[in-house]
Amino acid sequence: MIADDPEALLKALHVTDPRDIDIEAIAQYCGATVIYERLVGCEGRIIGHGNRAIITVDQQAATSRRRFSAAHELGHWMKHRGKVALVCNNEQLMCKWEGRDRESVANRYAAELLLPQYLFQPLLKDKPLTLETVRGLAEQFETSITATAMRLVQLTDRPAALICASEHGRAWFELSPSAKAAQCWPRRTLPVDSGAAAILKRDEEPMGPRKVPAKVWFGGSNASITDVVEDTVRITAHLALSLVVWPSSCAR
Repeated sequence: MIADDPEALLKALHVTDPRDIDIEAIAQYCGATVIYERLVGCEGRIIGHGNRAIITVDQQAATSRRRFSAAHELGHWMKHRGKVALVCNNEQLMCKWEGRDRESVANRYAAELLLPQYLFQPLLKDKPLTLETVRGLAEQFETSITATAMRLVQLTDRPAALICASEHGRAWFELSPSAKAAQCWPRRTLPVDSGAAAILKRDEEPMGPRKVPAKVWFGGSNASITDVVEDTVRITAHLALSLVVWPSSCAR
């Protein structure tokens, strides 16, 4: 089914501009109606029967969160039909990106639907890999910092990593294709000298892009080659998101 592939779905609907990504209309096309109500303890939920589903999203959430929650539930509808009676909370939306579990699959579907490669990559071209760039793109696509940063790392040709961490260590990470080739895997523990530790443990303000030794974030021989540039922001009370970029010489 074409709706299983977010990009193919958007192209079938002749979406040619970020402003055309109308999540309510797209969901309706796929057999799901999006409604907005006050929800307590969850960001979104979906109930499906036969070929129809109702997606309910917390009406008090920010626009970017409402859009992502709706797209996330639509991902459940397209990927987990016949098993759908799900309630998704903030932790699942923020922390479930790795793996093949339902929440991770739905998060990736939402990111690909709201930030399709054929629209996102041309806008990313020649821009610096910083959270300021992420914020600008997030505004254009009406998406969250997390989802936008994820797509930036997935679609850039530069070595980069996106690392989500709590005080207890790494929650999840994403590497760009060239970073995967370098096998620079992020540390599992929260690096003491990182901007994430400064924000989460010492309650300091974000510092903006700054150079740190690669070994702060990465283990292995490649990590000793060069410095990297880290840009970190707090995304929840207990989570920080770090965009880490290093020169291509690290990826040789």
